[in-house]
Amino acid sequence: MSNKIIYALSSLGEVTIDKFNDLFKTLYIPEYGLLKEKEEINHRRQISQVYDSLGFCEFDYSKRKVFMCPPAMVLLPSFGLPKVLLTGARTPALVKKIKKAIDKRKDKVIMHVYYQSNNWLNVPDVITVEADSAETLRNITDETGILLSAVTPVAWEIANYCISLVELEEKLNFVNREDINWGKKVFDEDRLRFCFSKEVQKNGYILAEYTHPLTKQKMHWLWSGSEAAEIDRDWGRYLALKKCNKNVIFYNRRYEYIGVPLTVPLPRILARAVALCSGKAPLINYINCTELGLPSDLFFQFYAEVPEVVAKIVSQKVGQKLIFNKLDLLNIRR
Repeated sequence: MSNKIIYALSSLGEVTIDKFNDLFKTLYIPEYGLLKEKEEINHRRQISQVYDSLGFCEFDYSKRKVFMCPPAMVLLPSFGLPKVLLTGARTPALVKKIKKAIDKRKDKVIMHVYYQSNNWLNVPDVITVEADSAETLRNITDETGILLSAVTPVAWEIANYCISLVELEEKLNFVNREDINWGKKVFDEDRLRFCFSKEVQKNGYILAEYTHPLTKQKMHWLWSGSEAAEIDRDWGRYLALKKCNKNVIFYNRRYEYIGVPLTVPLPRILARAVALCSGKAPLINYINCTELGLPSDLFFQFYAEVPEVVAKIVSQKVGQKLIFNKLDLLNIRR
């Protein structure tokens, strides 16, 4: 079941958001039985975030379309022999072709298929290929007609070359605006969520979320006095957190887990950087962080096998300092 949506999307190549929603209802929801409308929307949103972060596809909400990424094998940040992860569009025929190419080189390469028994979502299998050399990997990708990136771990490249919060703030275009008469919520740095504006009293930057009364599309403005600049929702939250010096990202050195609040997800490009350290979808778990001034009901996304160097780059990009040690006693299992 976990591969069905990706197989369907791969065969189509490009679909509208509405078509993706239809596929989700047809192929995913039946496995869960009856869901309330809100639960269905949450599942669909989380699935789309995971598919995007794992490099299967790109969600363009401005164009209301989903584009499948071309199939590729990308280098993982592992030690020892070169190990690559299969990303992008995949079909049973492509997987069969890869297995056939590997079978010809059994003494040089091995394929691993990891079924993701996830505690909150069903997502596609993780397929990795480990070989004796980059040349062997090149021969396989040439034979199967897919892309290969085996020089530098793609997670490091994405994280390193992504724009930083400081650079993004410098590019913001603040102009005098009048507030608009749409449904409005304001990001509360104490509760780490958007709340109705009358519930939040604050000074300085105000990140406001507006809902179009007809299309229900979201728009986000960052207010500074009477001036406002349009901003991406995810980057806006981290800019608001930076302004009040609040750190919310955890890291476990022993098990190489990075933990990010579910209500403050990483910007999509950085979520992809940490997800492509392993190819595994994040797990959801609860941590009691009230002694750090964080909400008592806070759930986190935990990304596995993230080297500390990548975790530090990602946290710096969003203006955060990693919080260590808190996860040392946390038992996170797959």
